[in-house]
Amino acid sequence: MASSNCEVYGGFNNFTSNSSGSSTQMVAAFRWKGKYSEGNSFASKDIFAVTWSSPFIERSSRGYLSYVNTHYGDTVDTTATVNADDLYLSSIQVIKNESTVVNGDVRGHWIDAGSIISELSTKTKTPDIVAYAAYGLNTAYASPSVSVGKDSAGVGLSFGSKIKNVGSARFYN
Repeated sequence: MASSNCEVYGGFNNFTSNSSGSSTQMVAAFRWKGKYSEGNSFASKDIFAVTWSSPFIERSSRGYLSYVNTHYGDTVDTTATVNADDLYLSSIQVIKNESTVVNGDVRGHWIDAGSIISELSTKTKTPDIVAYAAYGLNTAYASPSVSVGKDSAGVGLSFGSKIKNVGSARFYN
């Protein structure tokens, strides 16, 4: 198993902070380097999650997934529902593979990349923010779940039973 094949990264756009509050756009993303071939083939869903520091509140979020057929090279892009799992935690369920008709042929596509883009704000002047994103690989036929956890940097997350963290990143502004 090449668990380092899932690259997770993120950052913040348009960060502003003044006496009336602070706001930013947070982007958390993942990309599989090479062919996705991990986990249990019967486990149809993985999870990608991101958590951020208080007092920022999520105002809106959008999720995106991209699938690839490694034999033909064609891709399929789709939107994903972002789940507000906690006050400072959002996630998307990642369907590992899907079949699509391309030029009359039914082709299987495996997950290649995805992202969560969130608009965050607070009513207080907050000069910085930290976030942590992780990809959870479903190693059994389990329902992917995630919860907020704290670490030395103040943010972290924990996956439910049978979900393995195969890529993560911490990012700051």
